[in-house]
Amino acid sequence: MDIEKYTEDTEQIKEISRRIQEEADYQARDIIQQAKQESENILNIAQQQIASERTKKMADLELELKQMREHIFSSLNLEKRRIELKEKERFIKKILEEVELQAKSFRTSEEYPNFLMKDILEGISVLDKEELRVIYSSLDEAIFTEAFLQKLSEACHKQLGKKVILHPEKGDFSDIGVKLQSMDGRIVFDNTFSARLARMQNEIYNRLLKEN
Repeated sequence: MDIEKYTEDTEQIKEISRRIQEEADYQARDIIQQAKQESENILNIAQQQIASERTKKMADLELELKQMREHIFSSLNLEKRRIELKEKERFIKKILEEVELQAKSFRTSEEYPNFLMKDILEGISVLDKEELRVIYSSLDEAIFTEAFLQKLSEACHKQLGKKVILHPEKGDFSDIGVKLQSMDGRIVFDNTFSARLARMQNEIYNRLLKEN
């Protein structure tokens, strides 16, 4: 074998191997660099997504907390309003009960006959009839004397400008005030204290709710 030829071939093989190794090393470095870059990009994207999700979750949590606070405050305000209304209703009930007691005691007042007269005149004005029944409580029987009826007739002519024939009748109620009825019994004007209070109750109730 030609030694020189063998040596030359060996050197060529070494050179080729060296070049292959260099190319392989270069490609390996390039792949590693690309992989590293891609890894950094993926990491950056992941961090951005994590930050975005964290921000969204924090916003959602903040909204949920805000809604929870609003619900709690709304519930507390409703409960407070309910308690206030309950107290006012109790106060109103107490006032109305006191008014009823005072109304009953008013029967013994010297002004009570005048109250009855005004009560009757009001009923006459409302019904606008020439002849009426005046139904009064048995507790007021002593008031409906001839003198009282004469005074009532004069007041009717003076204040209402007309003459009305009145037929006083004793009723079966104990309330203060009177009831007026047309002679055929079809029209009744209840002007007792209970009826007057019932007509005014909503107005009284709303007024007391506003003032107290």
